[in-house]
Amino acid sequence: MGKFIKLDKVKLTNGLHIEFMYLFKEKMSAIDTTGNEELENYFSSFNEAYNEENRCYKLSKGSDLTQIINQTDNERDMIYSCIRNIINAWSNNGVYSSEQSSAKKLKSVLNNYKIDNQQQKDEQTSRIRNLIEDLQSPTMQTHLTKLNIMALVQTLKEKNMYFAVLIDQRNTEKGLKQKGALRNARLVIDNIYDEILSYVEAAERFTHAESYTNFINNWNNTINYYVNIFERKSYNYSNNNDDQQEEDDNSGNEVEN
Repeated sequence: MGKFIKLDKVKLTNGLHIEFMYLFKEKMSAIDTTGNEELENYFSSFNEAYNEENRCYKLSKGSDLTQIINQTDNERDMIYSCIRNIINAWSNNGVYSSEQSSAKKLKSVLNNYKIDNQQQKDEQTSRIRNLIEDLQSPTMQTHLTKLNIMALVQTLKEKNMYFAVLIDQRNTEKGLKQKGALRNARLVIDNIYDEILSYVEAAERFTHAESYTNFINNWNNTINYYVNIFERKSYNYSNNNDDQQEEDDNSGNEVEN
């Protein structure tokens, strides 16, 4: 009769836990569930629980959008600076009076908003949006064309809109990141995992099916690997917990700042 090796899953850091459950999910495919509706339901529940834990784990690590947001912000800053520099250059050029006149009219619009890339980003987004509305008004079209910056203004508009969309997406992610969500996800999948192990042990005991025996033996090899991690004297949970560095503990809690 096969028995699964006991493992204290609470000791697993969040990173180790999600990997442990991923490996289990992959190895479950070795069991033939044909005609076994109960086991199929167990596997289906496990896969759903794994997807939820994985989602919560990713959210606990922060947003992947931050780098894109920063890059987009830098790009719109550069485009705005380019527009401003062109307008300032023409407004100081007394040789071409027509261009200088257009530049001064456009400069007066820029001065109304006093945009600075050191401003709070949401305020900067709002000021750029309103600035572009004024610059693209019918009365300004001739002046934009005169200085050949109409395309630049349109590009600034698009970058600013994209920046706002990215911020909204990141705010939505933060809203989904509920306190204790990862801990709860771990508890759910741990319970399903234990139920599957109990079921497989019972099935192997009564049917002696080779697929159950092989699964128990193969999965025990993986469990042994994690048991050995715990037994290594050099392994220190407080120092080597990869999740503590990212504001989680071993149980999926998020540490308050």
